[in-house]
Amino acid sequence: LKAFGFWIICTVLGILSANRLTRGLKWLRSNDAIAGVALGLALFLAGLAEMAGLAMIIGAYIMGLSLSQTDIASELRNRLHGVYNFLVPVFFCVMGMMVNFAAMKGILIFGLIYAAFAIMGKVVGCGVPAYLMGFNLRGAFRVGAGMLPRGEVTLIIAGVGLSAGAIGADLFGVAIVTLLIASIIAPPILVKSFDGGSGLRKESLLKKEERGCRIKLEFPSPHIASFIRNRIIEAFENEEFFVHRLNIEGLIYHIKKEDIFITLQQKQGQIELSTSEENRALVSLIVMEEILALKDLFEAIEKVKRPEVVCEELAVGLLSDEQEKK
Repeated sequence: LKAFGFWIICTVLGILSANRLTRGLKWLRSNDAIAGVALGLALFLAGLAEMAGLAMIIGAYIMGLSLSQTDIASELRNRLHGVYNFLVPVFFCVMGMMVNFAAMKGILIFGLIYAAFAIMGKVVGCGVPAYLMGFNLRGAFRVGAGMLPRGEVTLIIAGVGLSAGAIGADLFGVAIVTLLIASIIAPPILVKSFDGGSGLRKESLLKKEERGCRIKLEFPSPHIASFIRNRIIEAFENEEFFVHRLNIEGLIYHIKKEDIFITLQQKQGQIELSTSEENRALVSLIVMEEILALKDLFEAIEKVKRPEVVCEELAVGLLSDEQEKK
């Protein structure tokens, strides 16, 4: 009861105070400091969770859940990615070393049956909520199949149970094998599931189109569009927005500040900004101010000497240097 109460109270308080916590972290004025303090808070809450009789991951998870919907979430992921890359291989190595395959001989059949039910349970357990949230059957199945290889929490709980003597080496091995099977079969299932059409119901797509708005800017060349894109991103950053470039092909950026969410995408000479209708005025104003600011820049460029004159002066300077050396 104590552990359950700790989990409920911390989760509710974390979600309700997420925005205040974020504002406090922003006071540090340094993204590195924000990431460091956030990591420290996660470790602190992990320690409190263990004192309450829960696994440490529960406390860290509560902190991550609290900050996941804030505008600093992407920045935290970027800053802490190195920690992730360092610790995750160590974690899986330790889990693998704890497996005793010899102890699994007596329950091998049970392990395979357990794995089958676990896989079906994850597909159904994740697919049904996805269906209720607007996905069709195809999309819900994709969500469920995509969750198959996600078993880090299972590994941690199984490891804690093994260390505490709550389960034996045989059951721990079954948990490991179940995750191994799920991780192996997930990629081909996912690839096959994406052979069909959209995973969303048409009504959801229509509602999404109605809620959002798009601002399109056309430029004569990709180079000019890239220059303008960087200026627009800098303008948002100056307004204390957090900008995150997605790690996928194409120039797609997520721009977020508190409840304001914007997607910026560049396709050749076109820049497109997508946001909600209520934020359209703000986004348009920031972009318009930046476009107008470029007017002064262009006027200054016109006053600069012609390129051929500049090149001629540079060439004369080079020749003069050569003659002086001789």
